[in-house]
Amino acid sequence: MAIKLTTTSRYVLLVVVIIIGLHSILSFTHEDYGRATSFKNIASQLTWSSASGEAVPDEYYVLDSDATHPDSLLSRRANATILMLARNSD
Repeated sequence: MAIKLTTTSRYVLLVVVIIIGLHSILSFTHEDYGRATSFKNIASQLTWSSASGEAVPDEYYVLDSDATHPDSLLSRRANATILMLARNSD
């Protein structure tokens, strides 16, 4: 009883096998790659219990309690860029 695979699924399976093969070869031949991709190293970087990142500095917040008008919050500005791509037919 053979499993029939479409062409797309064959290519996906081939790519997955190649990636796993390269990963295993690199893990055994290069010590640094093996350490970097080990489960222990990856799990140590995923700290779910502790707070991630640094705390927000106090100067980020507006400390003036009289600043209820929306225009008073415009003292801090941010740079922004918009990039729009379109084809000639659009």
